[in-house]
Amino acid sequence: MNKTNNNIRLLITMILAGLLFPIFIFIVLCVMKLQVFALYYAMMYFAFSTWSLVSFFYYRNVRQEEFQNLLQSTFEADKPIIPMLTNYLIDRPKGYLREFIIVCFLSFMNPAYYLIYYRYWR
Repeated sequence: MNKTNNNIRLLITMILAGLLFPIFIFIVLCVMKLQVFALYYAMMYFAFSTWSLVSFFYYRNVRQEEFQNLLQSTFEADKPIIPMLTNYLIDRPKGYLREFIIVCFLSFMNPAYYLIYYRYWR
């Protein structure tokens, strides 16, 4: 029960941080009389957010298809499922380069995303 409440609290924090950070930057740029840069920032943030959401949902769909094909080939080959799943999980990318790419990707969206999601939620 406590873990569920903690996850919900972190999700709400992520959503608020994702909404409030670009609004704060937009307001700061407008106050500094840089409306052109504020508009450019808002357009780029919206475009990048849309692109990242579309690519995330496409990635999840491809992962589900990949897992379905793994299970289907396991049953067709009449092999045990445990070694196939173990090898599938071992084959997933790991390492510092992957972590660096994720930090760069999430920090572009919002600097708090990496701290909130990757450090505390996982």
